[in-house]
Amino acid sequence: MITFVEFAASHGLLIDELFTDGSRHRVPTDDDKSGKRSGAYVCHGKYGHCWNWKLGGDAEHWRADSGDGLPVDPHGREIVARRRQLDQARKHADTASKARRMWESANASDGSHSYLKAKQVGPHGLKRIGGNLLVPLYDSKGEITTFQTISTQGDKRFLTGGLSKGCWHVIGTAEGSKRLLVCEGWATGATLHEATGLPVICVMTCGNLKTAISHFTDSHELMICADDDYRTEQKKAGTPAWTRPPRSPRSSGFGRPFRYSNNGERVLISMISMSNPGWMQ
Repeated sequence: MITFVEFAASHGLLIDELFTDGSRHRVPTDDDKSGKRSGAYVCHGKYGHCWNWKLGGDAEHWRADSGDGLPVDPHGREIVARRRQLDQARKHADTASKARRMWESANASDGSHSYLKAKQVGPHGLKRIGGNLLVPLYDSKGEITTFQTISTQGDKRFLTGGLSKGCWHVIGTAEGSKRLLVCEGWATGATLHEATGLPVICVMTCGNLKTAISHFTDSHELMICADDDYRTEQKKAGTPAWTRPPRSPRSSGFGRPFRYSNNGERVLISMISMSNPGWMQ
């Protein structure tokens, strides 16, 4: 069984000191800027819950005797799991409906947003409500499920209750294109699209990479383009997870990487051979 700290880490929370007092504690996530705390947890010792608002804020449940927040008893597990699935499906549907209404009422971005200026890229179809840019995420059927909002300070949030897992944003037109670029964040995708003219799949979180590759690999040649987070490496003395495949570059199918920068965004580009995508397993 995994510990609660390990469980929370699997959902992006960084817990330095665990409190088991049953109170809610705010903590940073692995995608937070310095000083931000987009995660929270409640731990009672033998069971607990955590939330990552960077990923939409769905509650994730843990139990010491099962590791997945469900009762040990098979019948009880089935009942609780089904109840959670129905509740989550309802929240996802409600948020998707809200996202569609927001998208219809929002104004097209004219490129004057401070985040676009800082990244030195155009809006590429994004819309804006007040000071927030809206980056829509789509499921495999092409339906909007949620948004990532980007503030004028560059803070990013998904709509609470929205489905972001297994979803992505597309810059350009993927249909009919032989080659696609795949990256994590929207600004990286916009930089790549402007540099190459190729369509870009922005998976938004590294956990969506496997799903996106599985969806597009049959009809497209894919090139993986990782954030060149050299500042993160300097601060943390390590390589961010997105740029670090689980196996060695040779066994993973990654080719020799090269760097590109437009002075606003830096990316590390590696070719991936889809004839040997073993690192996803």
